[in-house]
Amino acid sequence: MLARSALLLLGALLLLGCPDDDDDSAAPPDDDDVADDDDSTNPPDDDDTAGPLDEDGDGYPADVDCDDGDPDLHPGIVPSVSIPDPDLSLFWIGQPSIVEAVPMTVVQAGCFDVTAESTHPWIVPSLTGSFVTVLVDGAQAVGGVHDVTITLRHDDSGTSVAEFGIEVSALGSATGTRKALAVGLDGVRGDSVEPSTTPAMDRLRLHAAATLTASTQLEAATVSGPGWTSILTGVDADKHGITGNSGLADHDPAYPTWLQRLTDAGMTSTAWTSWDPIYDDIIEDGASTAGGVGSDASVTAELVTALGEGAFDAHFIHLDDVDGAGHSSGYGPAIPTYTAAIAAVDAQIGEMLEAILGRASIADEQWLVIVTTDHGGVDFGHGCLTWECREIPFIAAGPSVIAGEPPGLVSHMDVGPTVLDFLGVAIEPAWDLDGAIVGAPYEEDCGDGLDDDADGDIDCDDSDCAGGFVCSCPGEALGSPIGFALTTGDTSTGAAELAGSCGGGGAPELTFGWTAPSADTWTFDLTASHRDFDTVLYALDGCEGTELACNDDASGPQSALTLELAADQEVVLVVDGVGSDSGPLQLNAEALSSCPDEDAGSALGDSVATGSNLDQGGTFFASCARSGRDALVAWTAPEDGTFTFSTAGTDYDTVLHVRDGLCDGPELACNDDGLANYLSEVEVELTSGQTVTVVISGFNGRPEGPGSPPNNGGGNWVLNISAD
Repeated sequence: MLARSALLLLGALLLLGCPDDDDDSAAPPDDDDVADDDDSTNPPDDDDTAGPLDEDGDGYPADVDCDDGDPDLHPGIVPSVSIPDPDLSLFWIGQPSIVEAVPMTVVQAGCFDVTAESTHPWIVPSLTGSFVTVLVDGAQAVGGVHDVTITLRHDDSGTSVAEFGIEVSALGSATGTRKALAVGLDGVRGDSVEPSTTPAMDRLRLHAAATLTASTQLEAATVSGPGWTSILTGVDADKHGITGNSGLADHDPAYPTWLQRLTDAGMTSTAWTSWDPIYDDIIEDGASTAGGVGSDASVTAELVTALGEGAFDAHFIHLDDVDGAGHSSGYGPAIPTYTAAIAAVDAQIGEMLEAILGRASIADEQWLVIVTTDHGGVDFGHGCLTWECREIPFIAAGPSVIAGEPPGLVSHMDVGPTVLDFLGVAIEPAWDLDGAIVGAPYEEDCGDGLDDDADGDIDCDDSDCAGGFVCSCPGEALGSPIGFALTTGDTSTGAAELAGSCGGGGAPELTFGWTAPSADTWTFDLTASHRDFDTVLYALDGCEGTELACNDDASGPQSALTLELAADQEVVLVVDGVGSDSGPLQLNAEALSSCPDEDAGSALGDSVATGSNLDQGGTFFASCARSGRDALVAWTAPEDGTFTFSTAGTDYDTVLHVRDGLCDGPELACNDDGLANYLSEVEVELTSGQTVTVVISGFNGRPEGPGSPPNNGGGNWVLNISAD
């Protein structure tokens, strides 16, 4: 994997050709002794416009004389290189990396073939177009800071025609003793890192498993107490028990800090914090070998000393000034004081990296560096549960880390598991950690049938895929039920992974597998879902399959769609939301072949048909009101005339509409609340023998009481028909 380092050297290589000889087109002297000729009829000579002449007999004639490679006859390339003071180029051993592509400006085509070479065998330069590209061979590299000279040399004569220097740094060896540094920055919003001046974090992110949209702990407000306790214990607040900034020493001892776990494993660590309760209360007595509290500047100085000279296995530091800037000036990428504070702590991270690179033992060590935070903020505070407080940076950089955007949800609770795993401490299932290892090999494709991370578990059998869409879809396999309330749920518990052609995409969704029990035209509806939840419903022919249908707002804000399915055909029904909307859902299904529920013939009078719709979903949806589950009655006009249909005597809020034909015709009339007690009545002019389908629906959305869900018009219905 090639990744450009943070170094950008600006340089120019000026190649000057050999001096021109005479052009023989105007005046003597002339090397063929013919004055004033244009050499079109009087060759030979060795000028640059007439034709080839091997003047020195070395076998290299050319249309352009300076292409002759004789350095005595033609001095050839005269280089001029301008390189400013090089910045630090940081890479990780084990990962090939382009250190630099130095631009060359060629004034005249060079006279000779040139090869680039390096003073370090694992730093390999090459000429590519007009650039000198410098590649680090990560497998052979040596840790430390290296002054490297790149030489451009003439192939035939071996003459050096140009050289320039770069500084290359490597943070340790891929096989050396493992060391870890965890940097905790207080109050850093994820969206505020890139707008700030952060060369150290940028350098780390180039060779890291990194994201700016990681999450805080989820079971408490976004304040420092639960945040730092989760960072240090690897579990959420519902386990460690800290939900505020007091009583931090009382966190559940069943979940010790990762510093304590390292001590228990016989390792050493140092910890320095600028918020006293972290060191005094959250970190257990004796959990760190050395450490203390102080200002950001003082604890940085202490840690820099420990990094440069100490023999600790792990190092932890907490820096508080960014959070202080947020409280005083506001949080966010547009607040100069806030971004300046992020730049200041980044400079302190740079000091830590310099200290590591300067270690006498660096060539025999490999390092893991993690950077994260406890929470973000909005306005002048935090504690909120919105993205401004929840969305944070997480960087895990090191030679054993798979670089790139980590899969799944990354959390600051991942610090402990990642450090412990890197340092060789096996994570026990009994620890019940909520955090996970970031940057480790993982099952990259949960549907390719391969063991991508060589751990013996393939695809969905691998725990890496537990939260993946392919393995979690469908979220519920329903089988083949029909009628009212096939399933219920709440989409706020889902993830925003899918989008339909008619909506969704920004909201969390739930997926349901359903198998058609027979070949039919099937209607699926969400009319019994919460009346304030604006739904989107779509169907796929598989979890990663094509869309079969999509609907938004079939009945008010609720959705319904119709599919023609073969027997035993499987579909995935996706319940999504408009915008970011989510809420309680109820899914219903009906087959068109079940229509009508009853045939009333041509009867007239009261109660020509009765029944219950409690077990039914919706098949057709009225134009005049939000309708839900329905009862369907066929009726044929005995003569020409105007006929009145009513639901008087029904025990629920009805919506009544009449459709032409037997189940599949257009709507002829519709009414909601035409009678007292939310009952309905319509008049329709029909011809003798004309058959209609009377749809007796329940009103979708009337609550039965304060705070209750809609009753969706469920109960016993009565159909009355009279002739005017």
